[in-house]
Amino acid sequence: MKDFSGKICFITGGASGAGLGQAKVFGREGMRVAIADIRQDALDNAVGELTAFGVKREDILAIRLDLTNREEYAAAAD
Repeated sequence: MKDFSGKICFITGGASGAGLGQAKVFGREGMRVAIADIRQDALDNAVGELTAFGVKREDILAIRLDLTNREEYAAAAD
């Protein structure tokens, strides 16, 4: 795939480390990024980092999510 513009990615653990790095790269390439993490403070910081990196705020969805909770995971996917 060469054209990421307008596509959507869903990244678990997206508020830090490799997940945040992926969100930055994909977001800068024009993807809409949904990042999920268990820590709200990390999500808030990640949104700031993503916008500073050049990702449009309207293209970022930050979701507080405990991956061990199947109901939360299903709701986040919806």
